Amino acid sequence: MWDVRGYRIHSETEQMIITGGSAFNVKAESLRLGNFSEEEVRTLCLENIIENGQIFTAQALNAIWNLTSGQPWLVNALAYETCFKLENGKNRDNPITDTMVEQAKDNLIIRREIHLDQLAINSKKSGYGG
Repeated sequence: MWDVRGYRIHSETEQMIITGGSAFNVKAESLRLGNFSEEEVRTLCLENIIENGQIFTAQALNAIWNLTSGQPWLVNALAYETCFKLENGKNRDNPITDTMVEQAKDNLIIRREIHLDQLAINSKKSGYGG
């Protein structure tokens, strides 16, 4: 849930608002997956060769690392956008390039996906657009 308002669900069939219990029944703690190392980012992306036969160029791997610093959501979002949403990425004969990663980054920004503050900061630091 994004905020407490998310706990109120309007039911069309019941013609009423269904609440998820107390507004104070919000999880106070969450587990956080630590950032991936650069090697883990590369390993994760290279798994795409095994799964789909599609490679990431060295420049694409560098771009993903430079844009994300290993932040798990960003790594996965960029890789998913690049491999499964971009037309060039959907074609498994095309290698994933840094240009495609840059386009994926732009798409995430345009859609205002979460964690974009981290992407914007890393994008400016690494010289990848912004």
